[in-house]
Amino acid sequence: MFHKSKNRALAALLVSDSLYFASLAMYTPIFALFVQRINGGVIAASSAWSIMTFTTGITIYCIRSFGEKIKEGELLVSLGYLLAAISFWLLIFVQSVAWLYAVVVVLGIAHGIRAPMFDATYSKHLDKGQYVRQWGDWEVLFNVVSGFGALLGGLLVANFGFVVIFALMGLFSFVSSVYIYIQPRKLL
Repeated sequence: MFHKSKNRALAALLVSDSLYFASLAMYTPIFALFVQRINGGVIAASSAWSIMTFTTGITIYCIRSFGEKIKEGELLVSLGYLLAAISFWLLIFVQSVAWLYAVVVVLGIAHGIRAPMFDATYSKHLDKGQYVRQWGDWEVLFNVVSGFGALLGGLLVANFGFVVIFALMGLFSFVSSVYIYIQPRKLL
């Protein structure tokens, strides 16, 4: 994408993951503020984050056991984005820490499905001799988009509240899901 590669598969994956990571970055820096809003404290925020990351790890562990047998891993990438969109939209309705815990389990499953399948799909499309450059493209986009998403999330919450960012986060992840799903199977 940043170099002169004509690799359309990587470009499609970079576009979808950029939207996804923009959505994640919109709430990550202000997650604890949201937990306070639903009458949770530091322990609730750290516990929710812990539940999400443990769930992600367990899901990745399960996926890695059979992931090599999956012929169209991009469909699981799309599913991961879709589950993330659903979890972001569910955050709109969270009014208690218990419900937050349930939603972060779904988000952890989404991350756990997406991560290994995205990495495998991206890796299989790398151009020989361009591995550092092409993974570097992903790293650059991840960091730039995450920075933009964090700023946008803060501005939107300050001006409009959490509902707006959760709706937008869901939309970004949903668009990522549809975008990957509609790509020709021969491309990815």
